Amino acid sequence: GGFLGTHLAEELLRRGARLRVADRHPEKAWNLRPLAQLGQLQFARCNVTHRPSVEAAMLGADAVVYLVGSFSGDLKALQARGAGWAAEAAAANGAGSFVYVSALGADPESDSGYAVTKGEGEKLVFEAFPKATVVRPSVLFGEDDSFVNMFAGLVAGLPVIPVFGPRAKLQPLWVDDAAEAIANALADAAKHGGKTYE
Repeated sequence: GGFLGTHLAEELLRRGARLRVADRHPEKAWNLRPLAQLGQLQFARCNVTHRPSVEAAMLGADAVVYLVGSFSGDLKALQARGAGWAAEAAAANGAGSFVYVSALGADPESDSGYAVTKGEGEKLVFEAFPKATVVRPSVLFGEDDSFVNMFAGLVAGLPVIPVFGPRAKLQPLWVDDAAEAIANALADAAKHGGKTYE
């Protein structure tokens, strides 16, 4: 239902996949309905902090993508434990591929809570689903993003914009390129399984 998830769903539907969108608020993704053929798309309410909810969402899945990411709340539950539960349930149900969307800088030894829990999530996913694929995208941008559009709004509305970290390097990734890469990893688990892509 989120930014990357919506673009990924569009890519998978275009490829003819049958898709289950699992989200705390699946109604956020109802805009995908016109893109799907009859029976190609279903919605499931899922709370990744509740193991039975995660397990129910994995029933019958051939392939799974774990997209949950947050900068607030219980990051360990959202980005690590929930990912591990999803990978365990996917493996137990015979899924052929699993992709965990992590982040650049993911590291269980980091000083950043976000990077720590993404790193822990990677570890739990590989323990439960050794042939999983980890994707570590940079900041994503697209027409409907909240990153570039936020800066565009600031530039349009303010006479002066302070520059923070002028020497910091940032290479944003087009959201549709990220969606295509994830879909490719799902489609060829033999080639991409057990690997991490930054």
